[in-house]
Amino acid sequence: MVSWVRASAPAGGRRSPGGGRRVGDALVAAAFAVLLVLPPVSGVFVIPLAVVAATCGWSSRGAWSGGLALLAAAVVGAMAPVVSAVSLQGVLVVAALDVCFGVLPWLVAVAWRARRASTEAAAAAAEQRERVRRHEAEAALARERMLLAEELHDDLGHALSLVALNLGRLELEPRIEEPSRDAIAASRRQVAEAVARLGASVEVLRSGEQAALVSRHRQVDLDGLVADARAAGALIEVVGRPSADRVAEFGAATVFRVVQEGVTNAVKHAPGQPVTLRFDDAGNRLRITVTNDVPAGRGSDRSGGGGGYGLVALGERVRLAGGTVETSDGDGFTLSVVLPREGTVTADRPVSVGQAPNEVVRARRRSTALIWAAALVPVVAVGCIAVAVQLLTLQRAREAELEPEVFAQIAPGDARAGVEPLLPGGQLDIDDDPPAGGDCSYYAVTSNPLDDASGDYYRICFDGDVVASADLISAGHR
Repeated sequence: MVSWVRASAPAGGRRSPGGGRRVGDALVAAAFAVLLVLPPVSGVFVIPLAVVAATCGWSSRGAWSGGLALLAAAVVGAMAPVVSAVSLQGVLVVAALDVCFGVLPWLVAVAWRARRASTEAAAAAAEQRERVRRHEAEAALARERMLLAEELHDDLGHALSLVALNLGRLELEPRIEEPSRDAIAASRRQVAEAVARLGASVEVLRSGEQAALVSRHRQVDLDGLVADARAAGALIEVVGRPSADRVAEFGAATVFRVVQEGVTNAVKHAPGQPVTLRFDDAGNRLRITVTNDVPAGRGSDRSGGGGGYGLVALGERVRLAGGTVETSDGDGFTLSVVLPREGTVTADRPVSVGQAPNEVVRARRRSTALIWAAALVPVVAVGCIAVAVQLLTLQRAREAELEPEVFAQIAPGDARAGVEPLLPGGQLDIDDDPPAGGDCSYYAVTSNPLDDASGDYYRICFDGDVVASADLISAGHR
């Protein structure tokens, strides 16, 4: 006991956070042991026993603390008939009550706590495996995208570099007029910037430094993007343009990508048609709407040409940011994107028991079977105790069985010394109302439980050295 106290004492003399809980669990276990040992004084006694037993089983150390309490009660119960006048049959009766109202609630509480723990552990393990699976899938996808990006950089970068070189040579051609020279120079700069961005994007994919790509897009001015599109001949009207700081709150890189994709789609599929770029700031949400008319004789299908992969990639990016993408065809084409303010989107919730995979369901089934087993064990124990009590009753009845012929020879006034040799060696443990001042002994009429006289007994009382009374008591008239 001293070693246990030393081991549980926190280092440095400071109480650990779980010290109070351990003390409480120990007190509950001690109360459980005491209530198991105490004989029931009334029917209400079983209520605190059941409450304390369930509390002990539900505690963090309920399995072993309750087991120690049961062991202590079993030791005391086994010693009671030896050191006191308590009969073994009485001990078994108390044990049956303890099993029904003590062991049963304790076992069910322990099993229920184990059920919850196993279900949570299975859910956590399943969630961990799912995270690992997703990580491996994302890693494989990232490797494939990296290879594709590198091939795209090598092929497209080379082609764009040649285009920039040719544009640079044209820019130096003396026969080209000044307005055309300026357009060629602007085109050369745009191609050079595209090559630089392509290389930077591949480098970001290779190094995994996503922040570098985001910061680079933050530096791009939306007004410059619109100005370049207007310089290329696009008719763009901007409504509700938020400030740069406000745009940064919704993810400048994503906002830039939405505007870029919307304007590129409009210029590509509806060249020469007016484009409306609208920003609607709703506090925690920013709606970006790009609308353009459709040229006469052409539909608004965006699946041609480039295959529509720009909108697909944009949708994936916006969904990762917690936003939504909608497109609609009417008199024109509309791209509507809603972005949440950064920090207002909650992370993915862990797997709940309601969404539990097969292993969680199996864990719940196993733990449910454990609860049923916990409830079945006391039933079996009570049945065994009942059988033991019945066997003890039969054995005691055999030892205390008095033949009717012998009882017929005993009459009040007979000498005690002459009657006692006729009596059996054993007696029944019966509590009735004997005559006042009588020294009474009780004997069985029959030891056969199927006999009609089973339960009847003889009561022979002595007054000093003589027989005071000899009565046959029927079980139905007690």
